[in-house]
Amino acid sequence: MSTHKNTNSVMSVVAVIIAILSLILAWAAYNRAGVDLEDQIEAAVVEATAEIRADLQAIEDEARDESAEALRDAANDVETDEE
Repeated sequence: MSTHKNTNSVMSVVAVIIAILSLILAWAAYNRAGVDLEDQIEAAVVEATAEIRADLQAIEDEARDESAEALRDAANDVETDEE
C-alpha cells in the first residue's frame, strides 16, 4: 500500500515538472517567433486604457450636456413663473 502511494506521489511530481517545463518551452517558442508577449500585453493594456478614457470622456460630456439642459429648462420655468 505504501509503495503504491509513493508511486502516485512521484508520478504527480513528475507530471507537474513536465507541465512547468512545457509552459516554459511554449513561452520561449512564442517569444522566438518574433513577437514578445510582454510587448503585446502592454500594447493591449494601453489600447484598453485609451478606450476607457474615451468612453469616460463621452459619458462626462453627455452628463454635462444633460445637466446644462436641465438647468436651462429650470431657469426658463422660473422666468415664466415670475412673469
